[in-house]
Amino acid sequence: MGSHWEVKNGKGRWIAIEGPVDRVTRDAERVRGWLSMDDRDFVVRVYAVVVTDDPRVQRSSTCAVVAPSDLMSWIAGLPFQRGLTPERRERLAGMVREVARRS
Repeated sequence: MGSHWEVKNGKGRWIAIEGPVDRVTRDAERVRGWLSMDDRDFVVRVYAVVVTDDPRVQRSSTCAVVAPSDLMSWIAGLPFQRGLTPERRERLAGMVREVARRS
């Protein structure tokens, strides 16, 4: 409804929820902060993106909206991070794997 998002629960009631673009933007900032805790000399670039075919979801200045069929080309178009060395990449991947293992 306008700029507000709602979802109908199993009992047929409408519940207000945070918009997907706002949520993804906030989550991306949390991930960036989490990844940066380990290496203060390197700022990890984190990009917020909602992957959907739903035309009601509109991009913002902080979050892209990409169709599933366009996701790979969107990722390929991201700028290269020179400071993201193979060692840093492996350390970050290890952090993500560890969290995924615990959940």
